[in-house]
Amino acid sequence: VAVATIGADLGEGLVIKKSKIRGEASEGMLCSAKELGLSEDHSGIMDLPSDLKIGTPLTEALGMTDVIFDIGITPNRADCLSHIGIAREVSIANGKPVKKPEINSEYLDTSKEKASDLAKVSIDDPDLCPRYAARIVRGVKIAESPEWLKQKLEAVGLRPRNNIVDVTNFVLMECGHPLHAFDLNTVNDKHVIVRRAKGFVEKFVTLDSKERVLSPDTLLISDADKPLAIAGIMGGESSEITDATTDVLIESAYFNPSSIRRSAKLLGLSTDASYRFERGVDMANVLFAVDRAAALMAELGGGEVATGIIDVYPKTIEPKTFSFRPAKANALLGTDLDTDVIEKNISSVGFTIEGLGSDSWKLTAPSWRVDLEQEVDATEEIARIYGYDNLPTSIEDRIPINKERDVLSKLEFDAIVRSQLISLGFFECISTPMLSASIAEIFHAKPVEVMNPLTVDLERMRSSIIGNLLDVARRNERHSASGQRLFEMGAVFHYSDTKEQVASVKQQWEISLLLKDNLEEKNPYNTKEPQADIFYLRGAIEQFLNRIGLLGVVCLPLGEVKSLGDWASANNYLDMSQSLGFVFKKELIAIAGKVGKQVSDKFDLRSAPYIATLSYDRLHELARAARRGERKVGALPKYPAVERDIALMIGRAVTARQLLDEVRTKIPAELLEDLRIFDQFESKEMKAAGTKSIGVRLSLRSNERTLEDSEVDTVVSGVVESLKSSLGATLRS
Repeated sequence: VAVATIGADLGEGLVIKKSKIRGEASEGMLCSAKELGLSEDHSGIMDLPSDLKIGTPLTEALGMTDVIFDIGITPNRADCLSHIGIAREVSIANGKPVKKPEINSEYLDTSKEKASDLAKVSIDDPDLCPRYAARIVRGVKIAESPEWLKQKLEAVGLRPRNNIVDVTNFVLMECGHPLHAFDLNTVNDKHVIVRRAKGFVEKFVTLDSKERVLSPDTLLISDADKPLAIAGIMGGESSEITDATTDVLIESAYFNPSSIRRSAKLLGLSTDASYRFERGVDMANVLFAVDRAAALMAELGGGEVATGIIDVYPKTIEPKTFSFRPAKANALLGTDLDTDVIEKNISSVGFTIEGLGSDSWKLTAPSWRVDLEQEVDATEEIARIYGYDNLPTSIEDRIPINKERDVLSKLEFDAIVRSQLISLGFFECISTPMLSASIAEIFHAKPVEVMNPLTVDLERMRSSIIGNLLDVARRNERHSASGQRLFEMGAVFHYSDTKEQVASVKQQWEISLLLKDNLEEKNPYNTKEPQADIFYLRGAIEQFLNRIGLLGVVCLPLGEVKSLGDWASANNYLDMSQSLGFVFKKELIAIAGKVGKQVSDKFDLRSAPYIATLSYDRLHELARAARRGERKVGALPKYPAVERDIALMIGRAVTARQLLDEVRTKIPAELLEDLRIFDQFESKEMKAAGTKSIGVRLSLRSNERTLEDSEVDTVVSGVVESLKSSLGATLRS
């Protein structure tokens, strides 16, 4: 028997100690299989063969001295979800060939009956099931699996069931291809049909005795009358292997990964089969797996295997091929590897190479590596085998490409944008690029449609980030946010008239800002909380543009901008009476304004925020050009500046911009250092008379001499006289 001696740790806090039981000293505990964690059997003390030598370690007595490796597999490496897959990786590491298990052909095709005469397979939807193969094993006897098979399954965390089901699980873990065994006598007319659930069935009871509600697109394995299994996920009670089963149909198929993943998520089911199918299995493994399983079932179950394989493969899927340039790989990795070394590394992965000796090779990816699709994938394999630690790390050596380096990379520009906006008090948001149709259509008449949306709230690609920021503002309000300053950088999407990287959809980058409500708290110096308004937003945008090196931007009322380009729908969501356009060299680079009441109400906001959108791509180009340009540095001024304030009475229809433009034309450029508005005032009398008061501050300086008061007075008088004749302005008394 098995005995746990003093000090043995049986898990869950049970450590064997010396104790007394009914007055007698206990030096250990006789154990059941369950207490040892070997099975669920708790019927009594575990019996062992009588010829074992007393004192033999239990692992040795049970033949359980093997080592179990617990390996973490990344989502892209579906080929490693099997023992053969791991063996391939070990083969790459030590240079020894992989020994694939041999199929005992003595047990195959032992029956005179043909498989095609015993069953039929039809595929109604080849897009979701490109290939379906089956073997028939007749006259099997359902029994307990041999000890070696049970131990191997238990070692990988699987509970043994019977010799037929255990073989399918064993082959799954061995070669990575999921199989399923049906009781052939439960299949009506012996006709297996691969079809969608739509119009056929809505509910199905799976092997775990739970009733599952099926979506119309769920792929099923069925006969003419009933479903037999949810394809690639789980079988059903109606066709499971039982003690009465004598004839078995072994399924080995390839299912569309996206279809399996979608169905598994909707059903809330994750099985060993679905885990592999949704990541992609080896199409070339379909026949090997079914042959391996059939031979083992005949060997362990005593049945006969019908002659031939039912292999329905309506449209052959060709292996992935692409061009590969060794020189490009060396350039990307910063290495100088010989082509012989590159060839050896690529061949060890399983690539077939054509065109050796030329500058460009043609590579055919191995069928089991579904993640290898393009040149950079092969380059990554070279880096992995060569050793990441062996790659050069210095900036100068990493990319030996004979071209000028980018003076302002996207990564660097991102950092500049973030740091400047954060310094202005904004908080960054990161949100999904997908919106509901009703929201997306506010910002563009025809937003890009998502082909397979996860939910109705994510069925359009955004054409503006504003919708995301408004949603964030609404949620922040519900959490008692009193004031908000938000920004986000991200991609927006528009249909294009030309072929783009993805179909005819153009992807651009934008920066969006949002200001709302109280921007700062009261303090002894500010007795009123400053409120978000169009002027505050304009100031923030102009400061940001100055900080990234963009000088000379002109701010105009948005209604005066001739073409809004991608922002043509701005009047749908902005209050045009409080909206601005920012123009650089006659090009619109940003818009800003107050959100219209209708849109504000749609987002259920308590007050309308102020928002802005800036063209990230264009700002990046302009900032890059500014950095390439000549940088001029001037000496500090030697002579003092002279300031003069002029308070003018002008008509209400005259804008501040018109006033400043007129003043600027009347002062010699070599003397004018700064010009700004410092005050605006309207009394009741002024409103009645249709006038207003605007204060203008002039800053004059000469680089050659100190300006005399008389000289400055002459300039100011000339400005006042000119404004009087051109704009009807008078000095305010």
